[in-house]
Amino acid sequence: MKKKIASICTLLACIAAFAACGNDDGDAGSVGWIDVKNVYTTGCKTTEAADASPKTRSHFEDMGYKEYVEYTSKDNGYVHVTHHNALFNCCSDVIDVDVSQGLGSIIVTETENHYAECNCICPFDVSFELGPMETGHEYNVVIKSGGTQQASFSFTYPSSGKVEVSE
Repeated sequence: MKKKIASICTLLACIAAFAACGNDDGDAGSVGWIDVKNVYTTGCKTTEAADASPKTRSHFEDMGYKEYVEYTSKDNGYVHVTHHNALFNCCSDVIDVDVSQGLGSIIVTETENHYAECNCICPFDVSFELGPMETGHEYNVVIKSGGTQQASFSFTYPSSGKVEVSE
């Protein structure tokens, strides 16, 4: 009986210690669990793919494919985000979107598949929903494509906006 009581006391002490380890420092940029869902990509938006080179972004801008991010809050606690004219491998047929947290930001990583390697790029639209968000809370979002930060913006839920991506 004494062993059971000692085991229960040890278990309760461990639970109390674990609960005390939570992050309650009140950081304005801290976020709870944020998920990504309803990912959709357009595929290559033009029949003219460009050879991969540092100057291809301006090549597509000259053709009217300016890169930007739009976001719009939805009633269900999610934010619909579209990364317009993101440049990816022209042979990619799937763009994956993952979300993580880092230093008070929601980090969205867009990754193309590597099933088909080509030496050309073209613009894609990548859409997804992030959430759930809390009303009145400020969120910092960083979007990365191909390992490079493409856009960074902050918003208070609910809201909407547009962020231009520049070199």
